[in-house]
Amino acid sequence: MKKYSTASFAATFALIFSFIFSSCVKDSCQRTYAYTIYNPVYETRAGVKANIKNNIAKEVQNPGKLYIFGNYIFLNEIDKGIHIIDNSNPASPKNVAFIDIPGNSDLAVKGNILYADLYADLVTIDITDPLNVVVKKYNERIFPYRDYGNNFSGDSTKVLVDWIKKDTTVTVNCGGSQWWKEDKSIYFMANARVGNSGGGTRNISD
Repeated sequence: MKKYSTASFAATFALIFSFIFSSCVKDSCQRTYAYTIYNPVYETRAGVKANIKNNIAKEVQNPGKLYIFGNYIFLNEIDKGIHIIDNSNPASPKNVAFIDIPGNSDLAVKGNILYADLYADLVTIDITDPLNVVVKKYNERIFPYRDYGNNFSGDSTKVLVDWIKKDTTVTVNCGGSQWWKEDKSIYFMANARVGNSGGGTRNISD
C-alpha cells in the first residue's frame, strides 16, 4: 500500500510540474515580426484636376508603358503620372516635364489626343504642344473601381495621390495573431510581395 501511494504521488507531482512548466514556456514565448506600414495621402478631386498639366520634371522610378510622339516620349510612371521626355537627340534624351495623374497605369494616343486613366476615371489631354498640354475632357468612373486588397477602403470623397511608408516591428505571444489592423492604413509583412495597383498585395508569405 505504501509503495502504491508513493508512486501515485510521484506521478501526480510530475504531471503538475509538467503543466506548470509548459504554461511558463508558453507565456514567455514571443515572436517578433517586421512590417511595412503604408499610410495613404489624399488630395481633393478639384486639386487633382487642376494639377493635370506640365509640372516640373521628376526622376523616373517605376516606369510603365510609353508612347513616342514626334520627338517626344510620353512615359508612364506607374500610379503617379506621365513623364514627358525630349528625344530630339536620342543619344541624350531630356526629361522636361511631368503630368501628375494619380493612379495612372495606362495611356493611349490618337492623333494629338492622349488618353490616360486616373484610377476609375478617364482623362483626355491635347498634346499638340507637349510642353503645354491641355486637358480637354474628364470622365468619371469609366473603369471598374480599383481594389487595393488587404481589406483597405479608401476615402471615396478624395483622390489617393501617394503613400507614406514606414517600417516597424511587432512582438506577439507564440500562437497569437501576427496581423493587426488600423483604419485607413495597409500593413504588409517585410517579406510580402507588393502588387502595382495603389499598394495592393499579392502572395503574402508567412
